[in-house]
Amino acid sequence: MTTPDARLDKIVGLSREFVNQAGAIALETNDAIDRGAFDYAKWAKSMLNLWDLSLTNTLEIAPDMFTPCLPCPQLPGDEADYSELITVATATTYARKISVVPGTFRHDGAPNFAIKDYLIRFDPDVLPANATQFRISVLWPGLRSGTYRGDVKLAPESGTNVVIEDIMTVIIDL
Repeated sequence: MTTPDARLDKIVGLSREFVNQAGAIALETNDAIDRGAFDYAKWAKSMLNLWDLSLTNTLEIAPDMFTPCLPCPQLPGDEADYSELITVATATTYARKISVVPGTFRHDGAPNFAIKDYLIRFDPDVLPANATQFRISVLWPGLRSGTYRGDVKLAPESGTNVVIEDIMTVIIDL
């Protein structure tokens, strides 16, 4: 399963691991019951194992649970931040689809702060033939203002015989 955020992948993975570990404790306890070797001491040990497992997994998953994994839905009044017009060096006789090169849009002053790819939009999505300008928009209420640098891919629209893709680095102020 692939999700739009690595934190959500981590949460899903830890949840699966937790269920598998709890299942192993339950099977071990069931085997002891079947052998007739289950008493209050074994019951208490099984409960402590489940408690330890729950506490450990909760503490491991907590930082990711308290940080939002997915963007908040757009609310009335939310506005996207738009860049200035970006000019492409070469006009073409065919339309080109604009997309972000994954993981490249980072804050210039804090490279660890990146804009998630799924929050980036282009206006227009497809650059028409002979057009040379587009804008980038980001709808993220918690966006840190500043200068961002990232890579954009311009690929020919499907149905054309052209296979050349252009990748350009853009610098935008949001």
